[in-house]
Amino acid sequence: MNVFIETLKNSDTRTRYHESTFQRKESFKINSQYPYDYGFIIGSNRKHDCIDCYVLTNETLIEGKPIDCEPVFMLEVYEGSEEDHKAIMKTIEYEIDNEELVENTIKSFITKIWSQNPEVTITFGRKIGKEETINFIKSNLR
Repeated sequence: MNVFIETLKNSDTRTRYHESTFQRKESFKINSQYPYDYGFIIGSNRKHDCIDCYVLTNETLIEGKPIDCEPVFMLEVYEGSEEDHKAIMKTIEYEIDNEELVENTIKSFITKIWSQNPEVTITFGRKIGKEETINFIKSNLR
C-alpha cells in the first residue's frame, strides 16, 4: 500500500497536501513534534479525506513523496463526533519491538496537539488488529 508522506518524524510543523494532486496546501506550527512520519494512504478516500497514518521505519523519509508500507494496526480516534481513525503502517523491513509503546506514544501525541483546541473532545476507541485494518483500508480504496 502506498503512503504519501506529509510530515516528517520530529517535525513541529504540520504540512498538508492535496490528496489527489499531491500539491502542498499549507504548513503550520503545532505544539509538539511528530513521533513518527505522518501521511495518508493514497487512494483511500474515506468520506472526504484519505485514511491518515503514522509510518514506523528506520529509513529517512522525504516529505512529499510516497513510500510502500504495510498495515500493523489502527486506532479508533474520534474528534468530537467525527471519526478520524489512524492507521499505523510500517515499511516492509521494519521490525516492531513494542506495539503498546507505539499505541501510547500516538495517543499521547494526538491528545497533546488537540489540547490547543479545547472545544474539540478527543476520544479513543479500540485498537484494531492487522487483518481488520487491512479490510478497512481495502473497503475504502477507490
